[in-house]
Amino acid sequence: MLWTSLKRMLFGLLLLAVGLFMATQNTAFIATSTPAKLIVMQIDSRRNTDNRVIYTPVFGLVTEIRPRPTYKGGLSASFSFHRTGDVVPGRYDAETGRMQSDVITEFTRWFARLLQVLGVIAFVQGIRMRFGAPEMPLPFLLRVRMGSRFTLWR
Repeated sequence: MLWTSLKRMLFGLLLLAVGLFMATQNTAFIATSTPAKLIVMQIDSRRNTDNRVIYTPVFGLVTEIRPRPTYKGGLSASFSFHRTGDVVPGRYDAETGRMQSDVITEFTRWFARLLQVLGVIAFVQGIRMRFGAPEMPLPFLLRVRMGSRFTLWR
């Protein structure tokens, strides 16, 4: 029971730390960037190691300046947030060239909060287990087992 509670607390701290890192990076980008209109130049797709398709948008700044500043990178996901040709509100950091749509910024903010909440729940459950409470499944059936991968199902 001690080992399981320690794993649960460490997993909770890890989730909390990743969530805080994501939130800090997102807040720093918002602080250093300016609002801008972005055009989705293209959606790049590639297959990851699990043979799933991952989509990454390529943004261009809506401006009269040619060649238009573009940015590929940021959030890659198994679904596309935008379609090619969409003009979306976003943010642009002229110093780094980074561009990100408001939809992706809000998704990142939401995901960081989710990780933080799950981290706190896992940590509190680990503390409760340390003091004799029975093991309960984490939300969304998150399970941590020694030697196995993190999964969202049993």
